[in-house]
Amino acid sequence: MTKLCFVFGLLMALFCSNRLQAQEDEILEIVSGPMYGHFTDSTQHFWLAAAADAYKTPYQNWLPNFNEEVYAYFTEQTDYEVKEILQSTLANKKYILISGVLRKKKNNSLGRDISFLVGSCAMKVPMPPLFFNKKRERIFETMTRHDKDFMVWLGDNVYYWSGQWKTKKKMHKKNMEARLNPRIINFLTSCPQYAIWDDHDYGPNNSGANYSGKYNSLDIFESYWANPSYGTDSVAGVFNHFSHGDADFFMVDGRFHAEDGKTLWGDAQTQWLEEKLKASTANFKFILTGTQIISDGLGEDMGDYADSRDSFYTFLEREKISGVIIISGDRHYGELMKLNRKNSYPIYEMTTSPLTSFINPAYARVSAVRQDKVILQPNFGKVHLFGNENNRKCRLELYDALGNKLWIVDIPLSELK
Repeated sequence: MTKLCFVFGLLMALFCSNRLQAQEDEILEIVSGPMYGHFTDSTQHFWLAAAADAYKTPYQNWLPNFNEEVYAYFTEQTDYEVKEILQSTLANKKYILISGVLRKKKNNSLGRDISFLVGSCAMKVPMPPLFFNKKRERIFETMTRHDKDFMVWLGDNVYYWSGQWKTKKKMHKKNMEARLNPRIINFLTSCPQYAIWDDHDYGPNNSGANYSGKYNSLDIFESYWANPSYGTDSVAGVFNHFSHGDADFFMVDGRFHAEDGKTLWGDAQTQWLEEKLKASTANFKFILTGTQIISDGLGEDMGDYADSRDSFYTFLEREKISGVIIISGDRHYGELMKLNRKNSYPIYEMTTSPLTSFINPAYARVSAVRQDKVILQPNFGKVHLFGNENNRKCRLELYDALGNKLWIVDIPLSELK
C-alpha cells in the first residue's frame, strides 16, 4: 500500500510539473484584434483579446507571452501603456482582454477632409431565419471595403437577450461572441472604432437611470471599447468628446442618467455638453446619440423629455452655437430629418439603423421633420467633410448592406451659421 501511494504521488508530481512547464512555455494567440479606438496625432488606443489556458490567471507581464510577430508589433512603438487586463469566459474557454494606449512613432493626424461611418443595432439572437440569418452580416464585409477614416457605433452594438444583462458573465459571453465573429473582427480591425450605447447594450428595454445594474454594464462596456474616455472623473457614463480635422464630436449617453419624463442626459452631463459646445471653435459639431433628438413625438426619443429638449434648443440659440449636426441610431429604420428654426439655422439629423437587426415599420409613422422617404432595410451611414474654406460641406450618405447608395445630401457650412 505504501509503495502504491508513493508511485501515485510521483505520477501526480510529474503531471503537475509538466502542467507548470506548459503554462510557462505557452504562447498566447490573439483571437480578436488588435482593434484601434481613439487616436490623436501621436497616440492610439487599442483593444485585443487572446486565448488563455483555463488554468491561468490574467497576465501582468503579458507582452512576452505573445508570439514573435505580435511582440514585435508592440515593441516597435516608442511607448505603450496597458490600462486594463481582465478575463472573459465563453463556453468554458477563457480569454484575456487587454486595452491600452500606444504612443506612435508616426503621425496619426487626419487632414481637414475626413470621412467616417456610422451605424447601430447589430442584433444576433435565437430567432427564425425569416428575421435573422448570416446573410445579414455581409453588411460588415461591405463596410470593411468602404473608404473611411473611422467608425462610430451608435448603440445596441450587441443585444443582451433574455436577462443576459443580469450578470457580468453573460454580458461578457454576448460581447465575446460578437468579437469572435470573423466578419465583425475584419471590420473592427479595418479602421479605428468609437462607440456609445443604447438600451440593449445597457440593460433591459428602454432602461435608464433607475436600472440597478448600470455600473456593471458600464464596466463591461469599457472592457470592450477603446474610447478616449468614459464620462468624467465625477460623472459616470459613456459620454466623451474628441476632435478630427475641423470637426468636434460629442458622444452623449442617453441611458445612464435618463429619468422618465424629466431628463435624457441628466444635469451634470448636460452641463458638460454645453461647456464643451461653448468652448468649441470647430466648423462642424457632431452630436452622436443612440436616441433621436429632433424627432417629433414618435416615442423613445428626446421628445419624451420635452422640457430638457426645449432648454437645449434655447441654449444653442442663446450661445450662438454654429455647425451642429446630429447623428442618431436606435429606430430600426433610416431617415434624414431637418428642424427649421425661426431665429437660427436649421438642424439636420441623420438616423441610421439597423445594421443587422430587424426592421420595425411601426416606428416609422409620419413625421413633420422627415426629409424624403424612410429607409426600411438594413443600412449604414457615411459622413464626409470636404471642400475649401469658402465652400466647406458636410455630405451625409446612407447605404444598404451591399453598398448601394440609398440617398445623399450635401449641407454647406454656410447653412449652419
